[in-house]
Amino acid sequence: MRIIPEKSVAADSPSAIRPLTREAWEQLTAFEFGPSVPEGSAEWFLVLEQPGPPRSAIYAVRYTDGIMGLGPRLAESNCEDRDLTTLWESALTWARAQGCALQVVAEVDSLDAECLERLGVAPTCQLLGMQWVGEPPLECSPPSDIKLVESPYAAGPIPSLIARTWEESLDVPESLAQRVPEQLLAEWQSPAGDAPPAEIWTAQVAGQLVGLLTVRLEPERVVIVYLGVAREYRRQGWGRRLLEVATTRVPLGQPLVVHVDHRNQPAMALYRGMGFVEFDRVWFRTEWSDSGG
Repeated sequence: MRIIPEKSVAADSPSAIRPLTREAWEQLTAFEFGPSVPEGSAEWFLVLEQPGPPRSAIYAVRYTDGIMGLGPRLAESNCEDRDLTTLWESALTWARAQGCALQVVAEVDSLDAECLERLGVAPTCQLLGMQWVGEPPLECSPPSDIKLVESPYAAGPIPSLIARTWEESLDVPESLAQRVPEQLLAEWQSPAGDAPPAEIWTAQVAGQLVGLLTVRLEPERVVIVYLGVAREYRRQGWGRRLLEVATTRVPLGQPLVVHVDHRNQPAMALYRGMGFVEFDRVWFRTEWSDSGG
């Protein structure tokens, strides 16, 4: 299998990986494309396809802050071990040649995770999917010291607050080190697929911002995108109070979900104490790029 350069097509190489747009992939397959990415946060989207049969591909996105996301795998049916190994090995070679930090995702205990580990690619952590099954709050109005950021123009101090909440964070610190707060804020303020821009809530003490909650109201669920508290204000109940605000944003009958690093035991205890239960696990790896491109 050889790697086809971006946006080129090799009709004489049926076994090659070929980058396709999401539209081209959807036209070739019976199911829709996978993850939604906020508008303006990515330079390009590709599907690294192994034509097959069976047809199989790995989703790739290059974010504007220089990070490459690789995975999950999309497939019409199960691959043979040999084909799966070739697909992942070639996709990793292609992605690493792009000269940027790399984040790889797969399902825990899946054939993809097993294949990656056979290739010597170990996970950085597992991301636990948690879903709220608690009782709806009786009071739906947020407290006076937790406020919604009303417009993009009011978000000026948010990047510095993001940076403060990252200090000594236990939630995928390897990934946070690759992100730029300003770019992260831009992603939150952009639509993602059919979902509108995320809501951004801040906790304040005497006019100082001390905590941050970001939730995105998707068509069929509400996602906690980010929850962080400045280091000097942790273990004072601010995380729980912000999480309580998130529970008020859930339309009747829809789930409230979040993914959290399995190593982040304080966060796990907070979510479980608020009535969240595990429903999913994601295999996650992050790699640095020496070239930084």
